[in-house]
Amino acid sequence: MAKGLTLSQQAMVVIAIPIVFQLCILYLLTTKNDEVAQAAQNVAREREKVDWGNKVGTEAYNVVTTLVITLQNDLSFDESFDEDVEKLQKDARRLKRLLSQEPVRVRHLEKDMETIGKLIDLARYARGRMQEEYPPNSEPRKKVHKQIRVYINELEQSLTFVDQEQRDKLAQSSSDETRSRQAVQSLSVWLPVSYVGLLFVFVYGWFIFRISRPLAIISDNSTRLAGQQPLNEPLAGSDELSMLDLAFHEMAETLRKAWRKQRAIKEHARDMIFSLDGKGVFVDVGDASNLLIGYAPEDLVGSRLVNVVFDQDKTYTSQQLSRMSGAASEAEFETRLVSKKGKIIDALLSCRWVDDRLFVVAHDITERKEAQRLRKEVVQMVSHDLRSPLTAIRGVFEMINEGMIGKLNDKGRELLARADSSAHLMLVLVNDLLDIERIESGTLQLNKQDIKLSDVFDRVVQTTATTAQRRGIKFQSVHNDLIVHADPDRLVQVLINLVSNAVKFSPADGKITLAASRLNQAVEITVADEGRGIPPDMLAHIFDRFKQVESSDAKKGTGLGLAICKALVELHGGEIRAESEVGRGSWFSFRLPA
Repeated sequence: MAKGLTLSQQAMVVIAIPIVFQLCILYLLTTKNDEVAQAAQNVAREREKVDWGNKVGTEAYNVVTTLVITLQNDLSFDESFDEDVEKLQKDARRLKRLLSQEPVRVRHLEKDMETIGKLIDLARYARGRMQEEYPPNSEPRKKVHKQIRVYINELEQSLTFVDQEQRDKLAQSSSDETRSRQAVQSLSVWLPVSYVGLLFVFVYGWFIFRISRPLAIISDNSTRLAGQQPLNEPLAGSDELSMLDLAFHEMAETLRKAWRKQRAIKEHARDMIFSLDGKGVFVDVGDASNLLIGYAPEDLVGSRLVNVVFDQDKTYTSQQLSRMSGAASEAEFETRLVSKKGKIIDALLSCRWVDDRLFVVAHDITERKEAQRLRKEVVQMVSHDLRSPLTAIRGVFEMINEGMIGKLNDKGRELLARADSSAHLMLVLVNDLLDIERIESGTLQLNKQDIKLSDVFDRVVQTTATTAQRRGIKFQSVHNDLIVHADPDRLVQVLINLVSNAVKFSPADGKITLAASRLNQAVEITVADEGRGIPPDMLAHIFDRFKQVESSDAKKGTGLGLAICKALVELHGGEIRAESEVGRGSWFSFRLPA
């Protein structure tokens, strides 16, 4: 069968061939039936040539002959036989009336008809009830058949109504009819059997070759894939099963690539990758276990994770593993592991439950923990060893500036102003660093309450008014008596940072606008200036730490103000954004819950 055909097309061909064969069988049977009908017509024509006397004899002979044929071929008496008997009886009565003046022939006719009647009754009995009452070749059956033979012999000797020539013709026609019927009967039996046999062989062969065999190959490929063995050659052809096998090969190649990548990651990753069962027992361990805790993978498989966990963290680790068992989402937690040499290692465990296993990636965070510890020490040092002296220094500068120690000339006052400005910038930097540390560590607590924006705007304007007045900058406030739920001190801190930046970069005699408007369940606060603006390529990074638009801006600030604004707004559950047009100004806006 053509390989270019699909399975549905091949199935149509398989169905079409038996149908054509069946049509041929029907044609042959029809032809044979026509032959049988033709033979019957010949017999009828021969009977029409005889006179009434021969007609009765012929009908009687036909009945007897049909009876004999039926018994010989083990057939059943059909309706046509009953009709022949009835017709014979009818014609015999007519013949009897015609022979009413010939008592001898009447008696002979009556005797023959009586014999025929007995023969028919006996034959019906032989083909009917006797078959149910007696087994084949039994004595009663033999007696019945013998009696039938006797009746037939009597009829053969007494039926003399047909002359020899007519008898020969009738015998020949009957013989032809019998052979035709037998031929039709044989064809009716063997042709369907042959058709069914051919259909079975053809369909079974097609099923084995085009369906069963490819399915067996695909099934074997699935077993080979599970065992990571080479697959069989792809099936030839373009039918559905061939396409399925081709897709299976492509899927297998994709899986092999994924396995190779997974194996490479597991073998060469610096993080320890492993899987646990529901009881926390190692099922599979990557080679990085040697690097992280000094144990070979085979040393860990079969043992429990808590066996390599620091004693004080075992309970916590067991609780976390139990919580993650069966969970669909990813989760992570920190714990401390103990290496083979007894070294304590801080580790971050990223976990995900898949099917019946917990897949874990253990990342060494010992250096990060040490860095956090050092950062805390630095922050403490900055807080105690820098901020206090800087505050004292500024106090001394203020005393000198007020003349409490003596008067300064113009040069001295200029130097004193520069020193005070530097000390102030350093103090701002220290405070900003402390704020960033508290926000990141989560120790900064917000005191949220409902506050009027008008009060907040007034505090911000009062705080920055002195610097703004020196440059002739004016404030415009639009608040509409809105109320927000926020920490008032931190909100003021955010706005002072934004307004201070606006004052620094606004032209002399410029204007700064503080506006607020309600948006659904939030309030949007905007600080707008008429300064130089921010280049488009800098807008995406304007809230990063130590990010300055120009290098000269470092003299005006620490580069942490906007980063602190962003962190404080997000800590309130809001968001902040910046818009700008170079040469026309900038707009900073953020949203807070109403």
